[in-house]
Amino acid sequence: MSNKNSNIYDVAKRAGISIATVSRVINTPDKVSSKTKDRVLSAMRELEFTPKAEARERAKKSIGKIGVIASNLKCLSFVHRLNGISTALNGTPYEIVIVPTKKDEDLGYYLSTAELKNNLDGIIVLSQKLENKTLKILKEISAHVVFVEFGERDFSSISIDNNYGGSLVASYLLDRGYRSFSILTEEESNLKLHPNQMRVTGFINQLIKKGINIPNDMIKYSSVDFDESVKVARELLKDIVRPQAIFATTDLLAAATLKAARELEISVPNELAIIGFDGTDTSNYLNLTTVDQSLEQSGKLAVELLLKRIKNPKDPIQNIYLPLKIIERGTVL
Repeated sequence: MSNKNSNIYDVAKRAGISIATVSRVINTPDKVSSKTKDRVLSAMRELEFTPKAEARERAKKSIGKIGVIASNLKCLSFVHRLNGISTALNGTPYEIVIVPTKKDEDLGYYLSTAELKNNLDGIIVLSQKLENKTLKILKEISAHVVFVEFGERDFSSISIDNNYGGSLVASYLLDRGYRSFSILTEEESNLKLHPNQMRVTGFINQLIKKGINIPNDMIKYSSVDFDESVKVARELLKDIVRPQAIFATTDLLAAATLKAARELEISVPNELAIIGFDGTDTSNYLNLTTVDQSLEQSGKLAVELLLKRIKNPKDPIQNIYLPLKIIERGTVL
């Protein structure tokens, strides 16, 4: 039976764990195992418990909080966007609260029951397509939400045209005389609008317009793990028929392809061209030709839109598309 006056001690008792562990789940959930976190959140739900102390303390200090929701904290694009967000918030009365999440349903429950409820001044959602029920919870928690990479109706967003990005790469390689291609992309997602899939679609469609088809066995999929990506790229490059050029749909995949090529003593770009996508520092360090999508700028713009909405909630929703440009370096002739 629920108790509106439940406290952290009740939650600890119900979950069968220490008060310190409950505190960690509330304040630093990323440092707690998923099993333990589930036990605590279940107890919170049963007791209808929502922490209030942090909100009161924050009010005293007049420090606002901007939640940054992301599913892959190791992703290069996340690091660059977060840097842009941090830079834009520097000198403002706001601090960042990172909300890591793997499952859409877990995010919805966590946002609606834990300490973030009624405790965020604004939210930035990075690279996630959310279900309608989670979008509804976001609206209830904060009227000020900006999406980066995926646009959502009724919310402001910063994004790029990934389909165009793929076609841009195809045209670039075709103009330089390449006629046989392979694609290395992330594992297929159940999201039809997954950025990598859109880049692949744009690339393939542009080649088809020029009368060139890519066999299915020349499209390879890898996880976001670097070593696994090197392995997949190595298998691709060992094929009897090697492509003239490889389009890697992220800079990480392009870096993995470059490493595999060097291990196999394949000269890049003389024997093989490689082009990535993102415009991360990694591409610069490795002298990789890539598509720059202004990752850091997207984080800065997200903050600008968010702060405008916080200052004036009646400001119109804005959907901004950032331009794409190819950065020519040393992996394409």
